Amino acid sequence: FLIVVSLGAGLLWLLADRTTEDRSLRWLLLGSYAARVLVGVALFAISYWHWPVLRSLQTQPGFWSFSLDAHVYHYYGRDVAQAWTLGTELPVTGLGFDYFAVVGLLYKLLGPSPLYPVVLNGWLAALNGLFMYLIGWKLFERRAGFVGSVLVAWWPSTFLWSSQLMRDALTWTLLLAALWLIVDALSRDRVPRRSILGWAFCALWLGVTVMALTRFRFYVATALCTAALVVLVPAGAYALARRNIPRGLGYAGITGLIILSALFARMLDPFALLSPPNPERAH
Repeated sequence: FLIVVSLGAGLLWLLADRTTEDRSLRWLLLGSYAARVLVGVALFAISYWHWPVLRSLQTQPGFWSFSLDAHVYHYYGRDVAQAWTLGTELPVTGLGFDYFAVVGLLYKLLGPSPLYPVVLNGWLAALNGLFMYLIGWKLFERRAGFVGSVLVAWWPSTFLWSSQLMRDALTWTLLLAALWLIVDALSRDRVPRRSILGWAFCALWLGVTVMALTRFRFYVATALCTAALVVLVPAGAYALARRNIPRGLGYAGITGLIILSALFARMLDPFALLSPPNPERAH
């Protein structure tokens, strides 16, 4: 467990170091990550050993009544990991399969402990501060990016949700990553210097991010599509009216990519794609 936490801290430091020379941002993100892991471990320990702290909110050992889905994710995630290990049928949850697959993958790689998804959530919630820094920096200036990073990385209520085995932190990360890719693609200093391969790589990542966001939180992806139609389509029309053809086509292309990615994600069946091919042989 300590090795996983340390690897997460090192990766977060490396990403911040590659992004900016501002050392205060690195310590800001590492502090957020460490605090989130401590909160998650503390809440798990309190509930697991039934310590006399908020006993009325404690449910299953290690879990809490304000995050009832966490126990369900743990239960089926453990079954998914076992099915992948043995090659047998995946459990039918009736609640979708996407986040169960994430938990199952962690359990298969690291072991069936609810603390591993909690560490991942803490890491993702801290990483959101880096995405917010990049967005603010690109739209305004470094100072605005740093202030945004402080707000996102240290917003009080997010410490509670990232400390539980829930998909909220992952949803936040996917949304902020999609916004960063959009802002970076439409940045004036990127047009037209980026190569064809660079544009293709950016489009690929944006499409995959929107697809994942759609699978985990459909209503958030729907809001993103609506925002693209409301904001980017008029901006593209205005750019075309001013004969700025590349920018106008860029707005239209990103809007189309977002909507098509969301629609394609709705047609995917992760349960069928990730099911072992020959469960009868495994039995």
